[in-house]
Amino acid sequence: MKIAWLTPFSQQSAIGQYSAIILHELTRHVEVTVFASDLINAQNAWWPDCDLRFIPTLKREALLAELATFDICVYNLGNNLAFHRDIYELSVQKPGIVILHDLVMHHMFLDYYLNYKLDGVGYTRALTYSHGQSGQALAAEVLKPGLEVPIWDTAVMLDYNMAKWATHGSYGVIVHSEFAKRIVEQFSNAPVVHFRQRRSSGNQKAAQPLFSAATSVST
Repeated sequence: MKIAWLTPFSQQSAIGQYSAIILHELTRHVEVTVFASDLINAQNAWWPDCDLRFIPTLKREALLAELATFDICVYNLGNNLAFHRDIYELSVQKPGIVILHDLVMHHMFLDYYLNYKLDGVGYTRALTYSHGQSGQALAAEVLKPGLEVPIWDTAVMLDYNMAKWATHGSYGVIVHSEFAKRIVEQFSNAPVVHFRQRRSSGNQKAAQPLFSAATSVST
């Protein structure tokens, strides 16, 4: 099996550290290529000696062609546009397994649609897809000129998390809590697996449950 693992991978990224821990075990069983979203070379990578590609240096068409040669793509998604924009876009263009590190993805999509794409219609469409008519109403409030909606650091974001938009079309979803699993299972047509995040200082056995989960989902 050949796996493409798309992730932030610089030492500024906690998700990159998570990936490095998993990959040290996963590469003992299958062939894995890492596609780093936040690096242009191996300096500052969590694991610079692995089979490593650098998404910012690759043309999108060539990258998609390369991803098509893998048996499965695994997309690590978190709520930070700078680290995860390319990973999200690729997950839509070439679906695979999504590891959803943050249940609340609304802040990333707000930034993606309103600041990066300047696309209020796209934001409304995504929020409506995720949360129905109440999502559409929230989008209308957010888009009103000069209006500040003081919800971004409140529990309201759990109700309008946009995780459905982050995972739509995926073949499987991996989350890090039973709470997130219950939420995602309410809307996902794909299998949802809870893999508990573990801290490790060289304990590579921590990765084995994810290997088992990922291979079973990919089939």
